[in-house]
Amino acid sequence: MSYQMYRITTLGSTLQESLDDLIQSNQISPNVAFKVMAQFDKVVNTALEQRVKSRLNFKAEHLESYRFCDNVWTFILKNVEFKDSQGHGHSEPVKVSKVKIVACDGKSAGKEA
Repeated sequence: MSYQMYRITTLGSTLQESLDDLIQSNQISPNVAFKVMAQFDKVVNTALEQRVKSRLNFKAEHLESYRFCDNVWTFILKNVEFKDSQGHGHSEPVKVSKVKIVACDGKSAGKEA
């Protein structure tokens, strides 16, 4: 299964808009656009799994809510502090008032036939 959550990113939204324009001008069929978006989902999931090596540590003062649905965890945290776990540049922690974390099973993402 390839997760579709990255479709709401700037890149995903722009791709969808471009495909919609091509459909409207009869340059591609809706089926082709569907296949392009499915490929986008697979590629983004694979790239994040294989290429992103950065790690962050975070600490929250309060867990406002959490939910588990369809193998996806969603957490809402308040007063969160993020730190670079590898200590690059001895940067100061970043503090934010509210964070939403969506966690999916990365081992099964992008593995569908």
